[in-house]
Amino acid sequence: MPTYTCPECNVKLRTEGEARPGQKFDCPKCEAVFTPRAETIAFADDDDNRPAKPTVKKPAKKAPPAPVAPPPPARSLARDEDPETYGVTQESEEEKRLAEKNKPVFGAIKDKFRKSARGPAAALLVTPCNLLLAQGGLLSIVGLSSVIIGMFPISFTDVPPSDEEFAECTFWIFFGICAMVWGGITCYGAVQMVGLGSYGWAVVGATFGLFPLLAGVFGLILLRDERVLAGFIEPETGPIQSEADAEKKPNDDEEDEDENEDEDDDEEDDTRRKPRKRSP
Repeated sequence: MPTYTCPECNVKLRTEGEARPGQKFDCPKCEAVFTPRAETIAFADDDDNRPAKPTVKKPAKKAPPAPVAPPPPARSLARDEDPETYGVTQESEEEKRLAEKNKPVFGAIKDKFRKSARGPAAALLVTPCNLLLAQGGLLSIVGLSSVIIGMFPISFTDVPPSDEEFAECTFWIFFGICAMVWGGITCYGAVQMVGLGSYGWAVVGATFGLFPLLAGVFGLILLRDERVLAGFIEPETGPIQSEADAEKKPNDDEEDEDENEDEDDDEEDDTRRKPRKRSP
């Protein structure tokens, strides 16, 4: 039996008869298609007697699948074409006019509670109080220095001072004490002014502040302002919210309590007078 060798995998293929010129065989191992060599089948037209290279037919490659076109978008139906489609209805001109006419109008809300006058009054008095405190503190420091200068020749020297020196030292001591008292009254009046405490002390402090730097002039002018006067008159607990509460007498609360007690007594009498059900 003739044997033919596969040129791809070198597997020998046996056939019953000799291959005809141009006959092709399929390799059972690599599935390659080949033609036997020329010397095996003795080609008549082979002049150079050289073996010809068998032509191998490779299996054709599969073509890639064609791309799938995306489905067309769904056609949007108009409201006139499909009556079941949801849509937005537009308001008519008459409906818009009625809505604009019935639109609620929000005005300014009236404050039912009276505002405190102490805050604005204290804000107005901040600057004059600072001036008075600065002048009073400076005057107290000058007075303390004058007292120290006057007492030094008397207390811290071994030689007793003469009459003239003693009189001079006494003057400086007296002047220093007066300056410290003056500055203290000025500072105390400024504290009462900024805290809206005593109106009288505020006026005294501003008056003492006129000397020596005229720092109390601004304070005396603002103490006559109506806003400042309202702040001094208002109690610390806050403004009275209504005139009815201000005019209410202290005995009104007691009368209300007596009326409530009388109503409770009447209810107890009614419950006692109701007949009780007898048990069978």
